[in-house]
Amino acid sequence: MNSNVLYTMSDVASAMGDDKIGRTKIYIILRETGIIDETNHPIQKHIDYGSLAVGVSQYRYTGLKKHVTLAKGNEGVHFIIGVVKYYLRNHPVPKVQRKPRTRYIVDI
Repeated sequence: MNSNVLYTMSDVASAMGDDKIGRTKIYIILRETGIIDETNHPIQKHIDYGSLAVGVSQYRYTGLKKHVTLAKGNEGVHFIIGVVKYYLRNHPVPKVQRKPRTRYIVDI
């Protein structure tokens, strides 16, 4: 991993090598530890330090844009992995609240 490259939380999750921790659970842990706020933006202190950055992601079909938190280089990836591992020493793996799927019945 390069120090000038920005990595998504999915990249960080795959770098961890743990099948139980994914992008969504990393966001939950970072929110609970106060590293990102409720809108998933990193706190300014971590942006200034150089471990996290904010990027813009655009949906392919609708064209809507949203801001995402990115890890900056090796330091950012190792920082997030360290925070997640430290969090998991004292807390269980967070559970993701999933919305129930809506099933439609179509009469033909």
